[in-house]
Amino acid sequence: MFMQGILKGDNWRQRIGSPLALARLKIFKTHNRPLNVFLAQASRAVRDVFSGRLTYASAPIEDVDWSLFDIVALDYYRAGGAS
Repeated sequence: MFMQGILKGDNWRQRIGSPLALARLKIFKTHNRPLNVFLAQASRAVRDVFSGRLTYASAPIEDVDWSLFDIVALDYYRAGGAS
């Protein structure tokens, strides 16, 4: 949602579009393929210059190829209501 190139739109508001847009993402999951293409390219580039462990924290709606990473996590801080 926050990065250009995975979903259509110039900013996160355009990429989400409407309250139904997030529901469509959860159902159709069309964002996962371009996301995993990007993550594969990014992880290769990082490993070329960084010898440490690579980590990624996914959003709940992302189906990530976890084999690319050494440490994995799920980012649920946006899942709850405002406090």
